[in-house]
Amino acid sequence: MKFYDMTYGLSWGVMHTLRTNFDLNLDEEIVINKFWENPKIVPMEIVTNHPDLQNKEPVIQDIYNWKKDHTKHWSHHPKGILEVISSRLKEILEQFHLPEIRFYEVDMKNAGGVKYYMLHMHGYLDLVDYNKSIIALVDRDSKEVVKRFEAGSFKSIEDYLAMRRSLPNRQAKPTFETFVLLEDYDFLENTPTSSAMVVSQPLKDAIEKAGLKGIKFSEYTEEKGDIPIILPNEYNNV
Repeated sequence: MKFYDMTYGLSWGVMHTLRTNFDLNLDEEIVINKFWENPKIVPMEIVTNHPDLQNKEPVIQDIYNWKKDHTKHWSHHPKGILEVISSRLKEILEQFHLPEIRFYEVDMKNAGGVKYYMLHMHGYLDLVDYNKSIIALVDRDSKEVVKRFEAGSFKSIEDYLAMRRSLPNRQAKPTFETFVLLEDYDFLENTPTSSAMVVSQPLKDAIEKAGLKGIKFSEYTEEKGDIPIILPNEYNNV
């Protein structure tokens, strides 16, 4: 199956205040590998740091990044892997095969009534079939493989993380040579070679058909240096 990097416009973003961060304890509740157990509605605003746009009405998009600007008492991005998405994008995502994911309600103060949610999910490490993937240790300087772990070397993420912790130094970098997923996911927060969100062809088609705003796609390919995504039903044909 084809996959695509999904990116979005960066001129406008969203923020919450330092007071909101303190009142809701967001730095403790929203972290990389833990979901918010008792989420509350988070007040936010659409903002821009672009000098030519600051006196204009915000552009309404279906996805935003988080802006950083301490000059107006805005807070930083919480530690979790997050995007802020519209209810329209949320409804489309929910029709597809997703990893474990949470949506936290946002009260967007200047969005003209459009409903938004924080999208919180874990990174790709929780989604890998380690028993089927091949992982190499690559020297950071020479780029040569110093050791290769063939399929079957690790039974779980715990085995893989134990190997990483056992490395005597950071000179050798664990690198996926094959990237096999546990399930046929349509949506990934990232991959070993892409920091962008990655979506399947059917999900991309559904987003484009719905005419969602502010979203861009580029094909996820080996030619760009991306490691191929192998779904479980494709594994035996690789």
